[in-house]
Amino acid sequence: ALEAAGYDPVVVVAYQTVAPLLAENEAISAFVTSQGSLMLRSLLPEVTTVQEALRIAQADRPMSKKQTLQLSKMLHKLPRG
Repeated sequence: ALEAAGYDPVVVVAYQTVAPLLAENEAISAFVTSQGSLMLRSLLPEVTTVQEALRIAQADRPMSKKQTLQLSKMLHKLPRG
């Protein structure tokens, strides 16, 4: 659906990777804390800002400035709970 809407395929993959971490940060952190597992924290990093999400996305898959800007705009529109 995102590609059909004109989003770059690389950006779509990055968005699908980091958007849930950003949107559900509070729930993920509560779960990790309740489990008391350092391994879980490394697997489910605490992502509280768009900048952190962009860093994770860039580390996973280098993107051009245009792609990074597109991802940033998508993440800023993301509802957070």
